[in-house]
Amino acid sequence: MKISKKIYATLEELYWDRDSTAFLSTQDLLLRGAESCDSVGETEEWSAMRSWPRYDHLGENEWKLVWFCDSPGLEPTATIQDGIIRRVLKESPAELASRLAVGARIHALTTQTSANDHFDELWRNVLNAATASDWFAVERLLDLWSSKDEKPNDRTYALICDSLTAIYHGDVKDLESHAEKMRNRNAFAYCKAIMNAFVAIADGDHEAYRDAIAKMLRGYKSYMFGDEIEGLIDVHALGLFQISARFNPEITAAFDTAHRLPWDSEYFNWSTTISGLDDYFDFPKVPDWLETHLVGMERLDWGEKIRRQWQSR
Repeated sequence: MKISKKIYATLEELYWDRDSTAFLSTQDLLLRGAESCDSVGETEEWSAMRSWPRYDHLGENEWKLVWFCDSPGLEPTATIQDGIIRRVLKESPAELASRLAVGARIHALTTQTSANDHFDELWRNVLNAATASDWFAVERLLDLWSSKDEKPNDRTYALICDSLTAIYHGDVKDLESHAEKMRNRNAFAYCKAIMNAFVAIADGDHEAYRDAIAKMLRGYKSYMFGDEIEGLIDVHALGLFQISARFNPEITAAFDTAHRLPWDSEYFNWSTTISGLDDYFDFPKVPDWLETHLVGMERLDWGEKIRRQWQSR
C-alpha cells in the first residue's frame, strides 16, 4: 500500500499514543475488556450507572455485557481507525478485518440495548462485516433489522438496509422494488452512490455499478469528515463489493480491483483467499456471559426493556 510519509508518521504516532487501543491485537482488546468487567467491582462509577432506572433490573452478567460494549476501542468508529492503523503498520489485511468484524458484532449488541439512532448506523456495520467476510455477523445483523418494527429516522438508511437484506438473501423481486424507490431519491453524495449501486445491480448494469463504486471512493474522505485515517480505506465500498459479488459475480466485472486508495487492492486480493472469519481469526476464551452474545450472537431477550426506557427519557 502506497501512502505518504506524513500519513505513515501519523499512524505511528496514534499507535503509540498512551490512550490508544491500536497497539492491542483484537484478541487482547477483547480480553482486556472482559477482564475489566470481571474485576471492576463496586467502583463509584459502576454503582452510579447500575442505579439508573434503565439498568437497575439487570442481573450481574447482563450488566457486565452492557459495560463491556462501552469498553475503549470497541465502538465501531474506533475499530475502523484502529484496524486501519494495524493493517498499515503490520502490513496485514487480517488486522483490519478482525477489528471490523468485532466492531460490527458489538454494534449488534448495542442496537438491542440503546436508543433508536443505532438503527441509523446498522447498514454501515453490515457492510463492515461483509468487508471482514464475517457472514455470520452479516446474517445476524440483517435478521435483527428484519425482526424489528423500528426503522432509521432517515428513509435512505432504511432503503439501504432493505436492499442489503434482499441482496444477501438473493431476493431479486424485493431488490427491484427497493431500486424503484431509489432511482430518483435525493441523498447526500455517498449514500446516493450506494443507492446507484443497488439500482445497477437490479438492472444488471455492470458499467453503472462500476461508476457507483467509483463515486463512493471519490466521496469517501468527505463522507468521513475529511479524517485522514478513517478516510484512508473505504471499508464500506469493499463490503458492498463483497456482498454484491456473492449475489451476482458478473455485476462486479467492470470494476478495476487494482484501483488506487481509498480502495485497498491488497486487502481485496487477500479477501479472495478466505471464505469466512474462521479462516483468519480465532476468538479468545472469554467468559460465558460474553461468548454467548459476542461469539454466538444470541439475541438479548432483556434488551428491549432497556431500549424502551432509553426512548422514554
